[in-house]
Amino acid sequence: YVGRLDNKKGVDILIKVFNKIGKKLKRKLVIVGGSAIGNSSHGGKSLEEYKKMADKDLIKFEGWVEPSLVPYYFKNAYFSVFPSRHEPFGLVGIESMASGTPIIASSGGFEEVLSETKAGIFFKPESEEDLEKILLKVDKNPKIRSLLAKKTLPGATLYDWGKISLKYLE
Repeated sequence: YVGRLDNKKGVDILIKVFNKIGKKLKRKLVIVGGSAIGNSSHGGKSLEEYKKMADKDLIKFEGWVEPSLVPYYFKNAYFSVFPSRHEPFGLVGIESMASGTPIIASSGGFEEVLSETKAGIFFKPESEEDLEKILLKVDKNPKIRSLLAKKTLPGATLYDWGKISLKYLE
């Protein structure tokens, strides 16, 4: 996961699911980002509060990192997971795809991106059960990741700023 740690982004959902099934998975969860404290409209918890929720053997928190390091995290991820309760577009998903990493995501804009690119798996927002099933399935079947990863770079190019700005001007 890469992004802001607040209620809207659903990081608590991801932590709950990973705490429950993480020991069954081959991979650990890495969370990159910081809290939205100071902006009460986002309902953020502090990074320390999220850390207290997490099984420290399964989940690693990197905190905020330099923007230039974000592609490193995406490129080294098996999947990027974005369990947002509400996401108008999901630019972070495009960034993951541009790094060759498929996404598992929920909510609004992610649904649009995934229906267009087929570079990931969409799940029902706030459904811990759906997310759990998907994580277990993709962990046990690397062919799924491989098939989706082939669609990431072509999918990301659909959202090139040059193309998007021309569509907007039209």
